Amino acid sequence: MLLGSLALSAGACAQPGVDADEIRDGAGLPTDLFADAGPGGGGADGGGGGCAGDTPLARLAITVTTTAAGGRYQPRNIGAIWIESGAGVFVKTVAQWGQIRARHLTAWRAASASNRVDAVTGPTLRSHMAHPVAWDLSAVDGCEVADGDYRVRFEMTDRNGAGPNLTVAFRKDQAGASVTAPDASSFHGVTLTLE
Repeated sequence: MLLGSLALSAGACAQPGVDADEIRDGAGLPTDLFADAGPGGGGADGGGGGCAGDTPLARLAITVTTTAAGGRYQPRNIGAIWIESGAGVFVKTVAQWGQIRARHLTAWRAASASNRVDAVTGPTLRSHMAHPVAWDLSAVDGCEVADGDYRVRFEMTDRNGAGPNLTVAFRKDQAGASVTAPDASSFHGVTLTLE
């Protein structure tokens, strides 16, 4: 019974405003739903439905290698990488691994309310590794963020409790800008590159 109503609903979507009983044979999906969308796919400005204009920057490449923090479960670990404004306001989660014990990622949860929109997610890792990830310079609404000061936050734990975290500041304003952070407890080889 439910399957039949799903089919009816799907059929009704083929031509908005037309009952499923009235759809003619050979009727296709509307082709002009996004006719006003520019290259960004979301609005006449091409910036994603009300977004400000895009800059020539495409992404922030982020690399970090985690190492054991001395917890009970090492080398298994959970962690998160996220972006905040220079004032500390959450912008977007870039990566988050480990779901069951994510409650122990206390800094990330406090900042993001566990928001994983568009993030690369995965299970608890069996060992520490390099994390080459990229942020597309957008907030959770899909719009590119304005130029200015931002920071990348890193958090990792290998126990039933909070673990080490690291904050690396950068400025979004020009392609090719790069930041290399000094090694810190459990976070090594941290580089940020605007491309």
